[in-house]
Order: sequence, then C-alpha cells, then structure tokens
Amino acid sequence: MKTNIYFLLALFLIPNFSHSEFVVDKIIATVDATPITLSEYKKSFPDSSIEIDTLEAKQNYEKLILTKIINKQANKYRLSANKNDIENYIKNLSLQQGKTKQEILNSIKKMFPGNEEESLKLEILKGKLINKIFQETINVSQKEIDLYFSQNPHLKQAGTKIKLKHIFLSYRNKERLKVQELAKSIMIQLSGGLIFEKAVAEYSEAPDAAKNGLIGILSEEELNSDFFDALLSVKSGQFSEPVETDGGIHIFKVEERIFIKDTKDETLLKNIKNEIKSTKMQEKLRNYFTKEIYKEHVIERFL
Repeated sequence: MKTNIYFLLALFLIPNFSHSEFVVDKIIATVDATPITLSEYKKSFPDSSIEIDTLEAKQNYEKLILTKIINKQANKYRLSANKNDIENYIKNLSLQQGKTKQEILNSIKKMFPGNEEESLKLEILKGKLINKIFQETINVSQKEIDLYFSQNPHLKQAGTKIKLKHIFLSYRNKERLKVQELAKSIMIQLSGGLIFEKAVAEYSEAPDAAKNGLIGILSEEELNSDFFDALLSVKSGQFSEPVETDGGIHIFKVEERIFIKDTKDETLLKNIKNEIKSTKMQEKLRNYFTKEIYKEHVIERFL
C-alpha cells in the first residue's frame, strides 16, 4: 500500500537545484495518503520544534493535520478562499470590534507570525464549511422544552424575566487593580461601539463565553441585591456598569426584558427555543471539528 511505503521510508525527496542534490524531508503524517512533511510543520510553526516532546508541539501537530483535512473538505464541496474573501473577513472584523483594518492586521500578525494569509484562509473555509454542512434547520421538540422548564422552574411563575449575557473578569491569580483597569477599558470600548458578543469572546473568562456570554432567562427575584441594583435601570439591548463580587467583575447586557403570564407565553417560548437551538448548534460544531470531520478521512500519524 502506498501509505505503508511512506511509513516505512518516512522520507520525502525534494530537489534542491542550488546544490544539484536531493534533500531528505521527513513525512510526519498522511491524510488520505497525502503527506504532511517536517518542512510544512516548520513553515507553519517556525518557533516550535516538533522534535521536542511538549504540549505545544503536539497541539501544533494536530492543527496541521486538521488544516489538511479542512482543505480536503473544502475541495470536496468546491469551496475556496480568495483575496476578496480575506478583505471582506478583515472588514467585518473591523466593524465588529470597532478597530481599524490595520489594527486587525497587526493582531493577526501577532497571532499567526509569518503565516497570516494561510491562517485567514483556513478560518474563512471553516466558516463556509459550517454554512454548507449545517444548512438544515435545527428542530426543538416539546420534550426538550418541557425539560428546560423542569430545569428552570422559576420560569413557570408569572412576572418579569430578564434574558442576560455577561462578561466575567476573574480576580483569580491576578492583581485586583489590573482587573479593574481592564473592566474600565472594556467599558470604553463598548461605549465606542464594540459589539458586546465580541467583547465576550475576547475578554470573558466564564464557561458561558462559548455561548456569547448567555447566562439565560432569570427572574428578577433570583438576582442578588448588587446585580438587581445594577440592572434596575438598564434597558433591553444596553449594558450595565461593572459589578464587583468576591470572585471578579461582571459586565451585564440585558438582552431582553420579558413579562410573562404563564408557560404558554409566546415571547418566552421563542427565547427558550432559541437558547436550546444555540446549545445544540454549539454541540454540533464542537463534534464536527473534533470528531465527525475525522471520520471521513484516513489519517496516519508517524510521530
């Protein structure tokens, strides 16, 4: 078998015309018999040595394999990322984060030194794959809604409910003053037009950051006095002043205020369905890029 030959030799010959000889390039993995070489690794991660057994090296190794898989999936669906796609991607990031294009480019260069264009193309292809594969509607059953109510019994009571998101900055292993200064900086950025969900992605240290900071739908009675006071005058779509607790600082966004009479309230049911859909979509995406996408390809690792 061809891949077994690759494995036995673990070599890939590249002509070096300047010296009129062949340079040996080690094959470190294959995806559907397509080799991934040591030189590819060094080009993608110039500051990381794969010969050194570290967590970073292992993570980079898997990133390179996943990159190859994503490119193959993109070819399968005839998806591509061109210069216009990159320009639009940077433009959208600029609008979402309230930063100039140059500031966005500088951030990308810091994140992916020497490999910005390929990294941007990969992110664009991932987005296109998501749109292609998850076009089908995610349905929510009555059983799932009933389960949601059983897990959140406060929603069965009439009264005002608040759909909340937050940014959480932890004091854990940090100087309080620096965390407080960061909170002030975030408030300035939000006041300047930074989208709240983008601030969540960049700064929040809570597990719910993966859900755009969504805490859920709460009753006013559930809020402690500090949170209640901070949110009392905050209108739907607006964010609160920073609220300090023993563990850190919260910046809340009131997504929506809902007055409900019973569990058949249409606005409440709509919000519950959207939250269930969001959770299911996050789970599908997580499974796709960590499990499902690998099942469609033959992968051999030689390290």
